[in-house]
Amino acid sequence: MKRLWVLGLTCAAALSGCGIENDYFFTTRGERVYAVEDGVFEVALMDMGYLPGYWCNAADYARRSLGAGWTDPVYVYRGLGEGVVSERAVTVLFTLKPPATPVAQQAIVRINAFEPGQSLTVRSAENQCNFNSFEF
Repeated sequence: MKRLWVLGLTCAAALSGCGIENDYFFTTRGERVYAVEDGVFEVALMDMGYLPGYWCNAADYARRSLGAGWTDPVYVYRGLGEGVVSERAVTVLFTLKPPATPVAQQAIVRINAFEPGQSLTVRSAENQCNFNSFEF
């Protein structure tokens, strides 16, 4: 029995790896969020057809990992682009810090635009989890 336990620990250590790709936050939707630096985090989706998922997972990370409140803003740091930390082809970078240069917020927010400086409250971002592009 002890031998199986040691074998299990050895296998777990081998699977954990040393690369940053393995160092991620697992969201409640099964997606991955990676810490970048200086409060910036990278959201990677498994299903690229579900663009509101970027906001949804950013809210989950902000609440459960960073301790953000429901009314705290989440900002787009960098729009859709190649992964910085992850090896994903398309990710979005977010932050809880306001951009250095203020960005005028439009009256109507295009959720899927992912323009740097665009923001939603954590609650509004979390509400994107309820959106399903395949239901009418």
